[in-house]
Amino acid sequence: MSSRVRLGRVSRRKSSSFALGAGIAGIALIGALFLPWYSAASEGAIFNRSVGAAAGAFAFDYVHVTAWQAVTVDYAVFLAAGLSGIWLAVAVFAGLSTVAPIAIAPRIGLLGAILAVVRLVSPPDLSFGPTHRALGIWVGTVAAIALAVSGWFAERAERQAVSGLAGGLDLPAS
Repeated sequence: MSSRVRLGRVSRRKSSSFALGAGIAGIALIGALFLPWYSAASEGAIFNRSVGAAAGAFAFDYVHVTAWQAVTVDYAVFLAAGLSGIWLAVAVFAGLSTVAPIAIAPRIGLLGAILAVVRLVSPPDLSFGPTHRALGIWVGTVAAIALAVSGWFAERAERQAVSGLAGGLDLPAS
């Protein structure tokens, strides 16, 4: 009675769950590009003549900008990072070669996370007044960090699976 033990099976499952996390983070990062990232009061206060407003009350008209409008080239990195996370998830679950997406997704995700943190700490000057952070920058930063971490863990799990399989696919059970 000869039974065989397969190595790398658990790591392969871990790799797929981390790849799923990278794919979800990639979708969230791309979605965050369309949310308002920053807001600023417009150049002048407008007189509020709405019903119920006190006479002489002023209201500020806020301008909201997305990542597409606020950042110069960073949106291309965020888009590439999001697409690489989705590519990683599709490659793992479709059974395609994961060599390229496993190598690319964590690195572009890390670059995207660094850029997102920089944009969070130092928002661009919109020249309308003080710039405030909106929902999109927070979602984008969390998604970029999650993509980088998930991609790194997927790469690590894949390496463990490959190193476990390198010694031989099947080992006799003792």
